[in-house]
Amino acid sequence: MSRNLSRLRLANNHLIGNIPNEFKKLTELKFLDLSFNNLTGDVTPQLSNCMELEHFLLSNNQFKGTMPSWLGNLEELGELDFSSNFFHGEIPAQLGNCSRLLKLSLYSNNLSGKIPPEIGNLTSLNVLNLQRNNLSGSIPSTIQECKKIFELRLSENFLTGSIPPEIGKLTELQVILDLSKNSLSGKIPSFLGNLEKLERLNLSFNHLQGEVPFSLVKLTSLHMLNLSNNELQGQLPSTFSGFPLSSFMGNEKLCGPPLESCLESGGQEKKSLSNTAVVGIVVAIVFTSTVICLVMLYIMVRIWCNWRRVTISSLDGGTEQQKIIKEEERWGYGEEKRRNSDHHQYWKMNSLPMVPEQDNKQISTTCIFHFKMDT
Repeated sequence: MSRNLSRLRLANNHLIGNIPNEFKKLTELKFLDLSFNNLTGDVTPQLSNCMELEHFLLSNNQFKGTMPSWLGNLEELGELDFSSNFFHGEIPAQLGNCSRLLKLSLYSNNLSGKIPPEIGNLTSLNVLNLQRNNLSGSIPSTIQECKKIFELRLSENFLTGSIPPEIGKLTELQVILDLSKNSLSGKIPSFLGNLEKLERLNLSFNHLQGEVPFSLVKLTSLHMLNLSNNELQGQLPSTFSGFPLSSFMGNEKLCGPPLESCLESGGQEKKSLSNTAVVGIVVAIVFTSTVICLVMLYIMVRIWCNWRRVTISSLDGGTEQQKIIKEEERWGYGEEKRRNSDHHQYWKMNSLPMVPEQDNKQISTTCIFHFKMDT
């Protein structure tokens, strides 16, 4: 292999194995493309001798390990594409030394950690693609220094925090701004309205809140917009009515064309509240009726128990009274009989003196006769 070789393009083959150690001798190499093969292993450190590399392309292979820090020594590097491999670990901060870098593509790996703030040193950067990794933390505000960037893809990571308003200073953004499928929160910064060249904006599947800023109507070049599956609310700008419904779905409190009008949305909310009130009233009525029925049942049971107790007492008392009355009648009859007997004896005894004794009768008769004789 010639040491004066400046371009080596072996892409789209079925190459396997590791990068040969002999590549360290290619000190004049400016273009190396090994993409779309089945190469494995780590990126051999011998390539650090290729100080003239301007295009370093290893995408769509099976490389693993961490990204080597010596990449920061390749000061002539203009394009670095390590996408669709199995690299893990953090993005080396040393990449910030590659001040001539125009394209940095590391998507579809297992990279983790934060986006290094040194990314802001890449003032010539046109394309930054870090999507489909495990990156976390916030988007560094230093990205505002990448003033020449026209394509920014940070989707499908675990980025948190708010969208830095400094992104509004990237006025050369044109192809796309894709921050979808992260955990970004806060409001959509109104400064995004300064990206008047932007053609595609994707902020879907985050936790963005508040209203859609009216300043976005200044994005007259926008032909793809996706704000779906957030927590946005309020009325959409009327100029967004031309976008498909799917661009705004998953924001329950968002209204306006192409979604339902805000009047209908408010009516549905009131209807929902009315239904809730009706359910509450029905529950209250059922509960109150149940309590009243239980109280009435308790009162009726008490009344029935008292009535039964009185009835039983009356029956017992009546039987005793009848016994007393019969006893009184028996004793009364005997007393009356005794009284009648005494009365009869009284009259008998009083009538006895009216009947003269035999001697008296004779005397009296004699007298009478005497009286008659005299007469």
